[in-house]
Amino acid sequence: LDNLATVEKRAGRYAEALRMAQESLVLMRRAGAHADVALCLNGLGVLHQALLDPERAQACFDEGLAITEREGFVSTKGYLLANLADLALLRGDLDRAALRADQAIALARQHGYKGIQAWTYMIVARVQQRRGDLASARRSLAEGMALAAEIGLKSRWVGSVLPWAELLHAQGVLSVGLLGARDDLEIIKGDAYYQSYICHIPRSTIELG
Repeated sequence: LDNLATVEKRAGRYAEALRMAQESLVLMRRAGAHADVALCLNGLGVLHQALLDPERAQACFDEGLAITEREGFVSTKGYLLANLADLALLRGDLDRAALRADQAIALARQHGYKGIQAWTYMIVARVQQRRGDLASARRSLAEGMALAAEIGLKSRWVGSVLPWAELLHAQGVLSVGLLGARDDLEIIKGDAYYQSYICHIPRSTIELG
């Protein structure tokens, strides 16, 4: 069910994806499969965030993080920390976003999870950009892209488009517009995303210039 939920999410059918993910979570809890419960909560949190329900997203991420800390599920903890950073950024809490991002990067660096590092550096870049520290934002974004290139993670290169666009716009270099890809995709918000919880791909076409 959890895999089917991912398929529905990729197709943009969020309501059906949410229903399947919630059903999967019930089954995982009954089975006492703590690792799967934590993963499922992470995916559910991402769905709630994409549907602009930050309260439910926060609850899912927090519960998932508590499980990973209790059971020692390191990689899932890294994803949850990065998602919590992204959610805090969405909610405008830059201090919390920076704290969670630092925790995610430290854990990922310690255990060699370069994919988590790459993604989280892009979140850090957006935090720094919103704080007006454009030089640091450029360095963080370049670091994330370098890590993505090192491990051949092309989805991170795609996910870097929005941070780069925001950074260029903040520098006054280019005007930035978000286009809805005709009738193919409905824009929920400018930096909404789809794919798996690992990927961070804008659900829109970004026009520069």
